[in-house]
Amino acid sequence: MPPKKHLSGYEKRKKRKLEEQSKESQKGAIHKFFSSSRNAGVIQDQRQEHINQTNVSLTSQFDQLVDLINQTIVSLTSRFDQLKKFEEIFGFLFNSENLKSLDATDLQKCCTTFVNKFSHDNKSDVELDDFFSELKVLQVTLPDKLMSALEILHFVKDLDCYPNVSS
Repeated sequence: MPPKKHLSGYEKRKKRKLEEQSKESQKGAIHKFFSSSRNAGVIQDQRQEHINQTNVSLTSQFDQLVDLINQTIVSLTSRFDQLKKFEEIFGFLFNSENLKSLDATDLQKCCTTFVNKFSHDNKSDVELDDFFSELKVLQVTLPDKLMSALEILHFVKDLDCYPNVSS
């Protein structure tokens, strides 16, 4: 006998009943995994806890960065203050242009600042008037080219006639 192309009415009802029973048994299974109120609250709590941990971590990293930036600013400010003080004392000797650009009054002020900085109890290693005189002569004898402080020192050492400037 050839196989049937269609199910009988009884077979159709039996198949439909089995499908409905299967659907009914599966309805409860999905709720085990996704209980709408209880699991949603747990998931929301976990999500909030993760966000809080991330925020604490980011806040901590940000605070560390701000501390590092503040330390850098303090350090750079201190260094620039030191460089300003150094420039106040030695700035007129940094290069030949600085030295040659000073008139007698400004050169005298620079020499006085220099000598005062290296004096203690009115005793100094540098004689102000001699230092001033030697620098006045050096202004005239230096070549017209721009020279660094080191080049000026070599120039003075080679001439060996400036005891206060070359010591």
